[in-house]
Amino acid sequence: MKGTLRKAQVLFAALPMLVAAFVLSTQAQECPEGTVKVGEQQSKDSDGATVIKTFCQQQAHDAPPPRTYRPSGSALIGGTTWITGYNTQSADPKLVAKERAMMAQQMKLANNPYADGVDFKRYNFVLGIASSTDAITDLSTRVIFDELSNGKFSAEEQKAYDSLKDRQFDELACHSNGAMICLAALKNKDVIADHVVLYGPQVTIESLRMWDEMVRSGRVKSVQIYINRSDPVPPISLLAGGGLIDAAALSTLALFKPPTITRIINETSPRLTVRTFSCGDGMPTLDCHAMTAYKARVNYQPKPSQQTVPGTKLSGVGVAEPPSPNR
Repeated sequence: MKGTLRKAQVLFAALPMLVAAFVLSTQAQECPEGTVKVGEQQSKDSDGATVIKTFCQQQAHDAPPPRTYRPSGSALIGGTTWITGYNTQSADPKLVAKERAMMAQQMKLANNPYADGVDFKRYNFVLGIASSTDAITDLSTRVIFDELSNGKFSAEEQKAYDSLKDRQFDELACHSNGAMICLAALKNKDVIADHVVLYGPQVTIESLRMWDEMVRSGRVKSVQIYINRSDPVPPISLLAGGGLIDAAALSTLALFKPPTITRIINETSPRLTVRTFSCGDGMPTLDCHAMTAYKARVNYQPKPSQQTVPGTKLSGVGVAEPPSPNR
């Protein structure tokens, strides 16, 4: 009697385990997170219990929609101390006048005549995202970090950078530290551009190689660099940025000799085009770095519209508008 009772107690104690085993073997398993059930297969094990094998596969994610860009004409991105915004996508005189008035107010508040250096016949979009209109503050809190990150610092830290995103430019022009901002924007694919123009740019050996790759890969069709003699920014940024510069080049670069910086750019980034202009007396001066100094030297000729000139039709064929004369 005691033996029978003992067996019953053991059987009763094991019953929950038997039930649990039966439930687990006869129920389909859940698929792990991030996967979906695609089928199952039933079979019998050696004890005759039903075993359900569940098949799972990685859950498909919808591909993000392709990024789209707004055609935005031609842009000029300012550098150190530039805090400004100007955007006219229309020839409406009232809109242009309103934007000019807003920019004039920005200049007054910043005590910086940005507009004097802007060729408004060439650029309809102007942006400056400096951290301060004070040069020392902007250099120490933003520009130096762009030197070390190829513009990523401003792209990540300056809220006004968002105004650049998702735009397509025929020409993307960049002055001073604006060259680093433009490089980051193109590298991030925040903007696309056909042609790039760099005025007195902040450059390093690494950033020059990145610009060269932009042209080689077809991301941009061309990169044109303009440098005024006596402009201290390109040589100083090259010296500060480090990289492989031979000793002879270092010594002449430190003396701000234009042929040296041109040679370094040509050797480092052969797909870029460099042009220098006379400015100053050979001693470094920020007067030759100002955008006004570049505007005065770069001769911009708008492309003819190719529209037929009224009153010129002869035998049904009109004469196309000729190129603009040099200004």
